Amino acid sequence: MYFMFERLAGTICKLSGILEGIVFLDAPGRLARYLVELERLDGLPLTQDDIASALGSSRETVNKTLADFEKRSLIKVERRRVHVLDQDGLRREVRNQASHSGGSPS
Repeated sequence: MYFMFERLAGTICKLSGILEGIVFLDAPGRLARYLVELERLDGLPLTQDDIASALGSSRETVNKTLADFEKRSLIKVERRRVHVLDQDGLRREVRNQASHSGGSPS
């Protein structure tokens, strides 16, 4: 029984974090947060459409934001792959977006 409550609490925390990201972060902040969370899956093939769907954004916005992050040496974009080069820089991006919108990053 304890295991079920522990798992439910974990799921609620994850969903709360997702909702917080949607409410308090703009597209670059959501993308930065998504990339930080997915870093452990480095090498997972993802299209820009996949990323856009996960973030509730357009492919064009994702494309422009990825290009900006790559220009700033936060990430490296390859065909169907995004490699995080500067995880701390992406985390700063999330914090900056949250502080400008009045939210609190998790």
